[in-house]
Amino acid sequence: MDLRKTANWLTLSRLFMIPPFLLCLGNWGKWNWAPLAAKLIISWVAISDLLDGSLARASKEENPLGRFLDPLADKVCIGIGYLGFSLLLGRPTWLITGMVLGRFILLGGLWFFALRASGEPLPSFLRMRNTLTTPNLLGKATTWAQLILLFMFLFSSPPTVLRIGYWGVGTLTPLSMVVYLWSAIRQITDQQGRSDQEAQILGSLARVLAKFRIFS
Repeated sequence: MDLRKTANWLTLSRLFMIPPFLLCLGNWGKWNWAPLAAKLIISWVAISDLLDGSLARASKEENPLGRFLDPLADKVCIGIGYLGFSLLLGRPTWLITGMVLGRFILLGGLWFFALRASGEPLPSFLRMRNTLTTPNLLGKATTWAQLILLFMFLFSSPPTVLRIGYWGVGTLTPLSMVVYLWSAIRQITDQQGRSDQEAQILGSLARVLAKFRIFS
């Protein structure tokens, strides 16, 4: 069995779960089985996130596609989950949902711009192990905090527990965004010894950050 391919398919399965999850939310009060189905889907998102990472590490092979798909699937699933909950069920608050979506849009936009500016094909870009292409522990902790808060809503956690979830997401989401940007800035200012492609990517990112007065 090709563990790398299996890991990638597990990652893709999370994206396939988005339409049925939204269908469950849209018919929450109409279909008796909708809440249970939504819980199973979110559970699969969490389980597959654990499994694909374990399989990718067990394969001991480079998996640039997996490094691209895994965080993308996490952010898309969680972002759409928060948006669907806020629109259809009135929770979580739009402040929290805005933080989650804003982080995804900002960091995703910078990542995509750097890819286009590099002129490199996606596989080559992903093989460059830098801030833009390598997940970090704080980012994964943020993803899991956001996912756990969704679980709290689905399983009707008491208000005290929900407040802990809100504080966790409200703290980790902006913090991880700032750390990501700061790490990118450090790489931009320390390009000595990097390949021409990496220097071009990071230089392009520096110009974007300068436009937003984040780095100058």
